[in-house]
Amino acid sequence: MSTCCRSSSRRTNPQGLSRVGEVLALVVSSTIFLLVPKCPACFAAYAVLWVGVGLTLSQAAALRVAMLVLGATLLGCFVASRLFRLSTFSNPCKPESKS
Repeated sequence: MSTCCRSSSRRTNPQGLSRVGEVLALVVSSTIFLLVPKCPACFAAYAVLWVGVGLTLSQAAALRVAMLVLGATLLGCFVASRLFRLSTFSNPCKPESKS
């Protein structure tokens, strides 16, 4: 067994908080995409209902875009971490070639 394989056998799949963080990122980003209305006027009305703060249409449009960017960023980070983990844990070391 090579040194690479012995050192990689100590690796464990992420547990605990990192797993919770991944699930939370997926849930929050999905919820943002599902709940943000397409119309800035509707977004302003929902802000009044949920938070009790009145927004102008330009403020509602800017806040809506910011929420969508936040959701896309969280989803992108989730996908990137998953792809990185798959590439790291799939085959940590190649078999040694005998010369």
